[in-house]
Amino acid sequence: MEKSKKLLRNCPICNQTNGKILHTQYFSLPDKSILPNAYDVVSCENCGFCFADTSATQADYDKYYNEMSKYEDKNTGTGGGLSPLDKLRMDTVVDLLTQFIPEKSNSIVDIGCANGGMLNCFHEKGFSNLIGIDISQKCVDNVKALGYDSIFGGIFNLENLKGKQFDCLIISHVMEHIRDLSEAAKNLTSLVNEDGLIYIEVPDASNYHDYFFVPYYYFDCEHINHLNITALKNLFLSQSFECIYYEEKSIVVSDDKSYPVLRTVFKKVKSNTANTLSEKDVRVESSINTYLDLSKHHSEHHELNELIKHNEPVLVWGAGMYTLRLLEDGLLNKCQIISFIDKDSNKQGNKINGIQITSPYIIKMHSKMPIIIASAIHGKAIKLEIEQIDGNSDRKTIIL
Repeated sequence: MEKSKKLLRNCPICNQTNGKILHTQYFSLPDKSILPNAYDVVSCENCGFCFADTSATQADYDKYYNEMSKYEDKNTGTGGGLSPLDKLRMDTVVDLLTQFIPEKSNSIVDIGCANGGMLNCFHEKGFSNLIGIDISQKCVDNVKALGYDSIFGGIFNLENLKGKQFDCLIISHVMEHIRDLSEAAKNLTSLVNEDGLIYIEVPDASNYHDYFFVPYYYFDCEHINHLNITALKNLFLSQSFECIYYEEKSIVVSDDKSYPVLRTVFKKVKSNTANTLSEKDVRVESSINTYLDLSKHHSEHHELNELIKHNEPVLVWGAGMYTLRLLEDGLLNKCQIISFIDKDSNKQGNKINGIQITSPYIIKMHSKMPIIIASAIHGKAIKLEIEQIDGNSDRKTIIL
């Protein structure tokens, strides 16, 4: 039964202090993690916005992305346009925005630019006034190496841009990570020229239930806001922006999986309708509740029972959020795990529950040991990669 609570984190949209608990999510976090190992997923009793009621501060999240970001690693992170699917995603965004940006000389700033893939796509279309901003210094350095202006910072520390305004801001898959959304919207507003644009792309929480990957996939340490068009309109209406375009789409993220996204374009206008909500949202809470039912139905992993029964040593490929959830909620925590494997260099050398995270080289050291693949999206691709490392090995692999 859903329960009301006094929120740790006031509603990021309307500042309401009471919410309804939809779900409590737990994680087994790496030793170096500075984020909480549990939070309630709540819906605001006033505006209906759904979010993680986390105890972490914005400074905690800024520190996490600066020190632990997966996006700077070119082997694992998106945002560099290095994979065909990542490149296609960003080309599609640029093609959309060229309908709204009148001049190729207009100033465009990509906030949360990762490794500069979006800037590359704009450059290929003839745009020249391009700036990248990221909270990861390694990403900033990578973007500078591509030849673009690049600045260290995030939405909450843009001192280097103080007093400057631009024609278009790109905020792609950033807003779901931000704790203080209202403050973020104010800061973004200050950077936009009159009649300027903000492009925002986020996971579309209204459609989680139609894109089921693995149990509780959409609840992790990083994605703490479950946004849809109503939430974004409510957020930016008070900042004198109007939504001039939106579409609910899906993007292909692997050979057999697609992911729900919302693409929006907001334009700065002179009228001020401060403290006004466009409407109360009900779609996201409904979608989350349906998704929770699906997650409960698919939470058993009986294929691990034999490994557990015989106390058989195993390797686990994946040290991401899926694994961190499984270690708390599933049978994985009963397995005799020798090592976790992950290609993200930022994770390697760290530990989860005292067990080392290593690179894939360890596979050759344990040539017959079963491997459990814990990846929400790339399980089939990882299985093929293991087969390539092993050659003609008959190693047992289990995709969760």
